[in-house]
Amino acid sequence: VPGDHCTACYCLILREESQTGAPARTVEVDSAAIEAARQADQLRIQESESRFRLMADSAPVSIWVAGPGGREFVNVNFASFLGCSTAWLTENGWSSLIHPDDLAQYEAAYEKAFESHQKFELQFRLRSATGEYRWVQSTAVPRYSAAGEFMGYVGTKIDIHDMIVAQEERRKAQRQLLTVTSKMTAAVYHCGVDGRYRWVSPGYCLWIGLPAEEILGRTLAE
Repeated sequence: VPGDHCTACYCLILREESQTGAPARTVEVDSAAIEAARQADQLRIQESESRFRLMADSAPVSIWVAGPGGREFVNVNFASFLGCSTAWLTENGWSSLIHPDDLAQYEAAYEKAFESHQKFELQFRLRSATGEYRWVQSTAVPRYSAAGEFMGYVGTKIDIHDMIVAQEERRKAQRQLLTVTSKMTAAVYHCGVDGRYRWVSPGYCLWIGLPAEEILGRTLAE
């Protein structure tokens, strides 16, 4: 009717051929019902994606999703850490922000994991929003469709810079201690909480009358 709003609805008639010789039957398929079901599925997918994005953006860690064609999602936490927009990271990735000394190792590890569909885990340095390179722990696991098709990875990045720096400072202090005590004539030793020797000075070895390799690992009682 001219001027009225109307919706076209088609009824498809499919004729099923009988394989047993019985009379064939006619099946009517309502295209409007099919379209309604398709739109409902699409809406459920969109709602699921919206819930995931809300959850990911609320998480206190950096989260990213990548498919065979590239990055698909980067959460707000990750973007804030790098000082970039989520749109820019999704489009360009973060390879240009990886420390030059770590880039080749990162790319090789990521490509190997992607080809084999294996878990990806690596520590490397990323340039943060302050311009400082900070150590991060990147972990990603493969994701699959309901049909078992490989769809890429979902991963996290955690800032572990302070931990790495503290470990290096501790190792540095230990090296300095060993340098000083190795020149001491005094008998000095260090034991762990289990009471076993962890380190002995040359003077201690002379006092005990045994080389260090025969002392380390033993208990004081031994």
